[in-house]
Amino acid sequence: MRTLTLSIALVCALDPVAVSQAFAYHPSTNPLTSQSSNNYPFGAGAPYGFRFVNHIPASALDPANPYITDVSFFCPTSGTWSSGSVKVGIGHLVDPPPCPFTFPDGAGGSGIGNFTDLTIMWDGTTDGPLAFNVGQDQWSPLGLAASGRPPFQWNGIDPIGFFIRRAGQNVTGTTRMTSSSSVFRTYASNASPGGCNQSGGIFIRLHVACGGVSWQVNSPASSMDVDGAVNDACNPIRVSSCVGTTSTLNVSSTNLGLPYEIGVSQLPGVPAGGGGQVLPNGQILNLDLGDPSLYYFYGLSFSVPFAPFSALFSYQAPVSLSAQMGNVDPSLAQGIALSALTEYGTSSPAPTLDVTPNLGLDGFQELFLNTPPFCGSPITFYGTTYDSLFVNANGFVSFNAGDSWWAADPAYWATMMPRIGVWTDFDSQLTGGVYAAATGTSVVVNYVNVPENTYGGPTGPRTSFNVVFDTVAGSCAITGLTPGAGHGTATLAGITPGAPSGSMAGDPGSLAFSSALGLGVQVGPGGNNMLYEFVSGGMPSGWSNIVFLNGDASLYAVY
Repeated sequence: MRTLTLSIALVCALDPVAVSQAFAYHPSTNPLTSQSSNNYPFGAGAPYGFRFVNHIPASALDPANPYITDVSFFCPTSGTWSSGSVKVGIGHLVDPPPCPFTFPDGAGGSGIGNFTDLTIMWDGTTDGPLAFNVGQDQWSPLGLAASGRPPFQWNGIDPIGFFIRRAGQNVTGTTRMTSSSSVFRTYASNASPGGCNQSGGIFIRLHVACGGVSWQVNSPASSMDVDGAVNDACNPIRVSSCVGTTSTLNVSSTNLGLPYEIGVSQLPGVPAGGGGQVLPNGQILNLDLGDPSLYYFYGLSFSVPFAPFSALFSYQAPVSLSAQMGNVDPSLAQGIALSALTEYGTSSPAPTLDVTPNLGLDGFQELFLNTPPFCGSPITFYGTTYDSLFVNANGFVSFNAGDSWWAADPAYWATMMPRIGVWTDFDSQLTGGVYAAATGTSVVVNYVNVPENTYGGPTGPRTSFNVVFDTVAGSCAITGLTPGAGHGTATLAGITPGAPSGSMAGDPGSLAFSSALGLGVQVGPGGNNMLYEFVSGGMPSGWSNIVFLNGDASLYAVY
């Protein structure tokens, strides 16, 4: 152990290495699920000057990476946009923002409107024109870092807003950005009063960073990862897998034929300032050298010549490992290059997972089924297999994306993402709970004593039910429906394929599911059709369970 420590500490040197970029997304990572695009703030609908705020909830942000250096947007077409009179900033907002909203008119300090603070990241009067080039169906960054201004720092608590203002008509090009009903916006133009806290904001990707250098990153001279995962200077490479899952160890270096070594520990890596050794040349040795389980592939001999390889491996029991590689590199002043440290772990299926006791009002959370902590099987829904689902606060489970809209409506049910559940205006912020579990061949989402938002709030009518997926049979169900007495908000219970590919779901009309109670398997409309019961001023009643035998609207049974 001392030999490795001394040899690296005395002879390592580090060439400059590009740090991998981390991102945060709202409302999801996949804008292709949306069929909408918006004129504001870069489209033809904003030719006369405008002010625009895209709202971003705190739940979309990453506490480990509070600095925002740039933003990207998603466009269904390619195009360009530029303006010399543009101002761009990010700031904290109260929740919800006031309406009417006062927009910023200054560079910060004063004139920040209803933001609680504001960091200007581009000001055309001093930074010059902002030119924005977009590619079709891809994330395109604004390029704010080119201004040289400091990044925005999130306070770890409050929601934020992306603000952009253009004062005049000196604009070139037009690009409509992909939008979502799950994103809220506040906007106005010189020709229109616009809207306040309205749905239809745009998908946004935030370029985030931690603001420090604590972990070594890979370089061509020394690179090791699992399953292609990357890191930045704020974090190690972290890969969580399920017991029995096959992963791939990838090892590469430009120092072919020269000696190398890999150290492996059963303890997590240690950051600079927390046990990691920062070498004189800036490289960071993140292995915990005090771990008695630390061992080396080749006994610390540095006698095995390097050749790149990719190796498949799996563990049949839970493990927790960390590993880092060192490569002899004569091109460096002191001779050795270090890889990033990889932390790898496997988990058994979680019998019960408390997904989130507080989704917030109208919030949602994505759960990945084939990764920890679930370690379950994928779900087939309307003939499509999904490795993740979205648990939504308003009583439904959806695929491809979550949705914040609370007002149950059959027309809306037909046009958005695939989903199943009991959709109404719930509020589990203070009482009730939403839980999920992967148990055996089932994935279950439980809504337990969730109060209605509109009538009574936390002390109002409470409803319980489960959304159940059988990952072997391919069925799905709503079970244990116990409506809250006196529930008064419109409710829709059922199943829909939505319109993920642009083809709106068929609507055969609302059914009274209680009419099929105890009658065995019923034939539904099948195909790309919904199957549901809609109550305009209350909750469905007269039944507790409905199973959709094929995970679609073809066959169902009520009991």
